[in-house]
Amino acid sequence: MRKRSILFFICLAVLASVSCRQQKEMKESSPLFLVRQDGKLGYIDKTGQIVINPQFDWASSFFEGLARVWIGGKSGYIDKAGEYVWEPTK
Repeated sequence: MRKRSILFFICLAVLASVSCRQQKEMKESSPLFLVRQDGKLGYIDKTGQIVINPQFDWASSFFEGLARVWIGGKSGYIDKAGEYVWEPTK
C-alpha cells in the first residue's frame, strides 16, 4: 500500500510540473492578431499594442510560431518578433 501511495504522489508531481510548464509556454507565446493600417498588415497583441509594424501587402495568422507574409510580390516567413526566418522570394 505504501508503494502505491509513493507512486501516486510521484505521478501527481509530474502532472503538476507538466501543467505549470504548459501554462508558462502559453504565456510566453501569446497570440498575435492581424491589423490593417494604411493598407498594410501587421500584428498586435491581445492588449492592442502593435508588435510587428504594418508593412506587409498580405499576411497569414501565426501557426507554430511562424507566419507567411507577402511584400512587393514576394513571400517569406517571419517569427513572432517580426524577423524573417525565410527571406521573401518569388
